[in-house]
Amino acid sequence: MSYPFEYFKIAYLQKYATFKGRASKKEFWYFILFSILLQLIFILLFNFILSLSLISLLFYLSLTIPGIAVTVRRLHDTDHSSKLLLFFFLRPISIGIEIIKALLSNGTPGLNRFGPNPNINEPSSGNADQFV
Repeated sequence: MSYPFEYFKIAYLQKYATFKGRASKKEFWYFILFSILLQLIFILLFNFILSLSLISLLFYLSLTIPGIAVTVRRLHDTDHSSKLLLFFFLRPISIGIEIIKALLSNGTPGLNRFGPNPNINEPSSGNADQFV
């Protein structure tokens, strides 16, 4: 992919609620970048009109599911379970540090228990049921 916005479109439109598989660093961080930019634009354009509070809520909710999904897939890329996000609510500081380290680190090269490396197109090993 040559355009950063393409990563956002994939995470937001094509993989809206896909929690299986892996997400590359680029897919995750470009999703975060464009989510923040869209939120800033939305705030600047619509924050002053109180009648749009329902639209604002729907807009933010529309970013929540793909945001969680891309975070789960990014954790999978670093060979971490999505349960790490659930544990965040029990011990936010220590688990939060672990999540940040996982999100910033490189993904597992090659196959891991969550699927093939998203950075390269590897042929399937024939064990498709392994990642379901």
